[in-house]
Amino acid sequence: MTLTTVSLSNAFLEGIKKTDVVAIDTETTGLSVSNGRDYLQGFSLAYEVGGMTYSEYFPFRHATGNLDRETVSEVIEAIRTKELVFHNRKFDLHSLSSVGIDLVDCWAYDTMLLAHMVNEEKPYAKTLEACGQMYLKRGKVQKDEVDKFTTAFGWSALTPELITPYAKGDAELTLALHSKLWPLFEKEFGTDAQVLWMNEWKMQTILYKMEARGIKIDTKFCGLMSGIAKLEMNDIANDLNFEPSKTTQLGKFLFDELKLPVLEYTPAGKPSLNKAVMEEYDRLLEQVEDDRARQVLNYRGWQKATSAFYTPIPKLVDSNSRVHPSFHQHRTLTGRLSCSEPNFQQIPRESKSAWSGKAKQMFLPTEGYVLISLDYSQLELRLAASYGNETLLKEEFSKDDADPFTTLSEEIGVGRFIAKTMAYGLLYGAGQSKVAKILNMPLSDVQEPYKKFLASIPGIIKIKHVVEAKARQRGFIRYWTGRKRHFANRDDAYKSFNSLLQGGAAEVMKAVMIELDSWVMDNDCHMLLQIHDELVFEIKEDLVDVYLPRIIGIMEGLPSEEFGVRFTVGQK
Repeated sequence: MTLTTVSLSNAFLEGIKKTDVVAIDTETTGLSVSNGRDYLQGFSLAYEVGGMTYSEYFPFRHATGNLDRETVSEVIEAIRTKELVFHNRKFDLHSLSSVGIDLVDCWAYDTMLLAHMVNEEKPYAKTLEACGQMYLKRGKVQKDEVDKFTTAFGWSALTPELITPYAKGDAELTLALHSKLWPLFEKEFGTDAQVLWMNEWKMQTILYKMEARGIKIDTKFCGLMSGIAKLEMNDIANDLNFEPSKTTQLGKFLFDELKLPVLEYTPAGKPSLNKAVMEEYDRLLEQVEDDRARQVLNYRGWQKATSAFYTPIPKLVDSNSRVHPSFHQHRTLTGRLSCSEPNFQQIPRESKSAWSGKAKQMFLPTEGYVLISLDYSQLELRLAASYGNETLLKEEFSKDDADPFTTLSEEIGVGRFIAKTMAYGLLYGAGQSKVAKILNMPLSDVQEPYKKFLASIPGIIKIKHVVEAKARQRGFIRYWTGRKRHFANRDDAYKSFNSLLQGGAAEVMKAVMIELDSWVMDNDCHMLLQIHDELVFEIKEDLVDVYLPRIIGIMEGLPSEEFGVRFTVGQK
């Protein structure tokens, strides 16, 4: 590609010196920048001086009409000391770093995350367009024209002339959104606002570094497991004489042969077998004493494993066999992280199954390092014990070999699995009817032990009712850090206790990761992944004994001191 250059007037650069806040937006050939498949074409800036908004697009990787790199460097140096505003900062940082521009340590705001924390329920998609329409009643400039062109010719074919109005409009919209959202953020969180945003900025920076480093993948292992999955699924289908992947055949087996109850109906009045319902049937099949039920579970296990990670992950590796997942702070209502490209959250927390029990063997350490995985034990249940000041559980958690489910089972006179199902059912908002379905037991057989279960944890039941009442009355609840979970629909208040635990756990993970990044992480020890309540580290081989005690000390010590309940982590 032959690149021609153009010059830029100094007027815009002089204006930057007169402002404190500069919005920045990047234009790329696509979304796969962190793994090298796409690249940055240019960036736009916008700022306000004397009540007037000024913006400019800085092209440097188009076929023609580019600024010289010296000018681009001058622009970057001019904004480095300003308060920067992004919409999806992490993506823009990856885009800029792909051409050697490093703004990761610059103080910044992210209007996408501000919008999510002000109101995680609306707009559902926190895109620049959606947030602009909701808060400013305006969207992107020349969006339709650019969409039509890129659909026909691709983003790489855009010229500076075509993209400039669009790009400048994005930066201006981001700047205007910040002016609107930051006062709303301060009003929403009061004296907690600055600390909450500081922690969110730190967390976003940590996630950026994790994504940029990525993790090495054993693609041969993934290919082997995919091949085994196909063979296993084929053998099972032949044995069963039907394919569990076909819903009509599976439904006939579940309802006509096993006589399982219909859990949900489609709008057309037929038994539903959607993803969420099938998770319930998987639990029911575990309780059925029928070899065919085991085979169906095995088939579905192999099917989910190969479609979720063994097949797609190798397609996402870069030239160094590393994959760079995207962690999202804005895609769950509770504040829990989500993950995509690939979704590592789909890898089970713990499993002895042939299809996913070995899944983490796909992760390989960098030469000279070892991978260490540390996972919290019953994080949300420990939070519940703290919130409810539940003596029975707090005493159990104080033991080195804590087993709260055995303790509960002995307290109420049922098996450990039943006690565990009731406990997690309560944490995730399932009543006794749902628990009965999960256990595949008549409701009448569940009612009495369920009453004893509730009576064994009165503190948790009390705080659950208090939290739900506050959510219904105020339309929100507060996590232990001051962050809020909103309930615009007060009828959803029944979800508030689960949100308190999930959101509280997310804030624990965030606080711990920030502490670890500040005091432990360096060139010899890297944080690579967060999967559920688990953190994966890469540590120099000869320094594991140095770093591991520090990491465990922070992971266990910080929440234990905060909540007055012992928190423990285990190495996997």
